[in-house]
Amino acid sequence: MNDDTADQPYILSLTLQSDMEPVRSLAYLEKEHTLLAGSQGALVARYFLPKKGTAASDNGNDNVHGIAMDAFRSTHSHGVSVILPSNSVSEDGIFVTGCRDGKIRLFREKDLVMELQGHDKNVNSLSWVSNRHSPNLILVSGSWDGTARIWDMKTGACLQVLEGHENTTVVLGLSDGRIVTGSAGVAQNNAIVDTKLRVWDHRDGSYKLSKTVPYPGGPIRGLCCIPLFSHAPPAYTHRNDDVDAMSTDNDRMFATCSNDGSVKVWDVDSMEIICTFTHPGSPMVLSVLAGPDGTILSCTEEGDLNVWSFDDIIHPQQTLRHSSTVWACAVLPNGDIASACQDGSVRCFSRDPQKACNESELQEFSESGKRTGKGPSSEEIEKLPRWELRQVVVGKSEGQVQMFQKDGGAKAIAAQWSQASSTWIEVGEVLSTRDSNTGGIIDGISYDFIFPIEFESNGGVHNLKIGYNDGDNPFVVAQTFIDRHELPQYHLQQIADYVISRAGKSPVELGGDASSNLHASTVKPQPAITAYDNLPNKLCMTFDVDSVNIQKIIGKIKELNDQIKSPEWNLSDDDIALIENTLSTLNKLNRYHSSKISSSELHILYKTMQKYPCSMIFPVVDILKMCALHPDATSLTREGFWKSVICELTKRCRESVVDSGKGSAAVTLLAFRLLSNCFKQSGSARAAIDCASTIISISIESINSSSKNVRLAIATVLLNMSTVISQKDEMFSESIANELINSLSLIFDDPAYTENKTTAARALLALGTILFAMRQKGLRSSHESKLGTAINNVEESPLQKEVLDLLNV
Repeated sequence: MNDDTADQPYILSLTLQSDMEPVRSLAYLEKEHTLLAGSQGALVARYFLPKKGTAASDNGNDNVHGIAMDAFRSTHSHGVSVILPSNSVSEDGIFVTGCRDGKIRLFREKDLVMELQGHDKNVNSLSWVSNRHSPNLILVSGSWDGTARIWDMKTGACLQVLEGHENTTVVLGLSDGRIVTGSAGVAQNNAIVDTKLRVWDHRDGSYKLSKTVPYPGGPIRGLCCIPLFSHAPPAYTHRNDDVDAMSTDNDRMFATCSNDGSVKVWDVDSMEIICTFTHPGSPMVLSVLAGPDGTILSCTEEGDLNVWSFDDIIHPQQTLRHSSTVWACAVLPNGDIASACQDGSVRCFSRDPQKACNESELQEFSESGKRTGKGPSSEEIEKLPRWELRQVVVGKSEGQVQMFQKDGGAKAIAAQWSQASSTWIEVGEVLSTRDSNTGGIIDGISYDFIFPIEFESNGGVHNLKIGYNDGDNPFVVAQTFIDRHELPQYHLQQIADYVISRAGKSPVELGGDASSNLHASTVKPQPAITAYDNLPNKLCMTFDVDSVNIQKIIGKIKELNDQIKSPEWNLSDDDIALIENTLSTLNKLNRYHSSKISSSELHILYKTMQKYPCSMIFPVVDILKMCALHPDATSLTREGFWKSVICELTKRCRESVVDSGKGSAAVTLLAFRLLSNCFKQSGSARAAIDCASTIISISIESINSSSKNVRLAIATVLLNMSTVISQKDEMFSESIANELINSLSLIFDDPAYTENKTTAARALLALGTILFAMRQKGLRSSHESKLGTAINNVEESPLQKEVLDLLNV
């Protein structure tokens, strides 16, 4: 690292994405200066970082931020838990993966060299072993099955199994040939006990246990070597002078990380703790790594990448806060560091200010890492639908949860939809930061929050209580509650979601409502304007899924697929099976809260839309229209996917205008219905707002359509865009607002729109909503002058009068 930047704080320099699934593993491979990232979606992505003094590498298929990349799954069928590179000169380009399917895979670049089987469960830890008794690469692996295995990576043979560990095992090979293993302990009386460290020596042709040390804390999650350096802790008086300067036995210390919120540094020989880094709030520490310039890096479940110095073991030198869990990190030769995040991104950080990304990316990262409060603010409550008007908000499925404002906006309540009675049933108040007496004591333990839970069994209804403290992981709280009361495991997601919604742990996604999903920022004081009965609009209108005729859609896709001449564009039987599985998921509306749509399923839809002739893509666009209403398919981690869909969709929509194929007209209609639905959920809504100018442009190009259904869909797109950007300051843009008003003025000049009551009402609602937002900010549009006469020609209604009133403000 340049001495001029060694004392500078790390700053975000790059954000990289692949399949948008959580990134669970990360490693740096010296060959081609490459970052390797393993995802929960079974993908390995390779990012070819530019070498110093050279342009970005062109070794990959895609290019993100000037960084070439490619990705592959090979035979991975489950999430890639760990990646281990070999950076020795003799084994250039070699790396190993550990997978949740229990298999270990050896790769040279993208080519699978060997697949090793032996572990029964997830392989969560890998390390190279320095074995002077063998010229071959030796690997040690740790698994959830409670064993460590030693492998000859030339022959693929398992040389030895190290048994006797307490559940999940992590491993570390030292440069002197010894192996350190750590265990997760065992559960006993609602506590984790018997967590241990073990040291194994190579004697008489095999590894033998030489030392066992009880671990003073929770389950051990990771191990790493701490090489000798000048930054070693002052209290550490190991015989450094006795170590030969040319010796490779530089691992005199190693570090452990644990669920108890600590990183402990150990002396290899004495197996005594040298020092302990204590994380504020005691989050689970998921991984630890020796960092640049004698620092130590740690990753936590609450989303922090911490940089520690031995000068201060209580306070991190720097904390880089992410939006969600940071699973792993990596160190680059130039001193930069990288993180693997649950949100689907790999991020690079540098101490060189010249490498900083643009201001908007920095701001977005900073905002995403801010911890949220205890409940909806008064501004957020104001954006919820009113309880008195609940009859106009129709639930989509049995048990759907929706927030409403009640008592004139004094509080927010949660309600559940009853399909049988077609009504909302009040569940209780969603606690706000204004409530100070929400905590209490359960079983002698004090909590910041206590929430009631009713559980129905054969013995009747049981009234239970769950306790939650600020900073707790809702899923850990939910799992503890399930274990304590011996409840079925399938309630985990439901209970965690309930805790999240009640405590405001993260942006609340209740009922798929855009006003709930797009978490409101602090609202600045705005000029007072008249209160209206119909404005502003707060709920996005969608083209819903009633039921899916799976066989009919699949039959049509097969029919079209048979007409494709190019083999590279043809869908395989596996591809069609993926699409059929997606339709099956979409057809179960009552499972939307818990069902999942995989990235591979979404990718095949996007690939088909991209490759098929325009006249043949309408079935796929129709399926994507349904996907846009599915919470998992449109989560925030998939924002990048929906940006790609919208960009490709607008391109294909333009092609449909000149394409004489039979299906081209259907493409235009389905495209605008898909765009309308994109504004409903959080991830796709953010993507749609980022592409707002493109969407408005294609709407204007299609505005003279002879189809009344297309015209209605266009009006709905503009209404939903107005609704979303008006509800959140950070999404509002004066230039987009002006573009919206211009496009709406073209609609009101066309009698085909104003003569249809439904289309005219949606266009009026869109115009009134964006005008209302602009008036709150003291803004006017240059396009307003041509609207007055046109609005007067629309059939008179209370909504029309409110829009006219806003035009005159």
